[in-house]
This record gives sequence, structure tokens and C-alpha cells, in this order.
Amino acid sequence: MVEAVAKKYHIDLDAPVNTLKDEQVKVILYGTQGEAIDIKMEGRNERQTSFQAAFEGVIPNLERRYRETNSEYIRNKIPSS
Repeated sequence: MVEAVAKKYHIDLDAPVNTLKDEQVKVILYGTQGEAIDIKMEGRNERQTSFQAAFEGVIPNLERRYRETNSEYIRNKIPSS
């Protein structure tokens, strides 16, 4: 999914973060704000599938995982705000 986001927003995944545009960093950190992007994946036996989905973003993903987990290990790995 990250590759699809990078393609849509012209983000070089090998570039240092400080060289990215503010909008590109915002999309990575906070997601596409509900905007669906085209995602193509190769599955088993080289079968390709495509679908559209919004990208949640790194920060909302970590916050959600922190809220939903029952694991003390994960709670200790993800700092709360």
C-alpha cells in the first residue's frame, strides 16, 4: 500500500525525509484523509488483484493499534500521547 501512495503522490521512498515536500510527509504520516487510491497487488501464483482503499497513515495506524491492543508489550513499544 505504501508503494501505491508513493506512486500517486510522487514520493521517492529512498529519499531522506527532509528532502520531501510538506504535503508528501503529511500523506505518509496522516494518510489520504479518506481519499481512495488505486492499489495493485500480486498474490499467490502471480495472480494480480486491484482495489481502491484509503491509506490510514503511520500516526493514525499506531494510535489505533495502541487503543485496540490488549498486549502490554505493544503498549510499551508505542508511546502514548
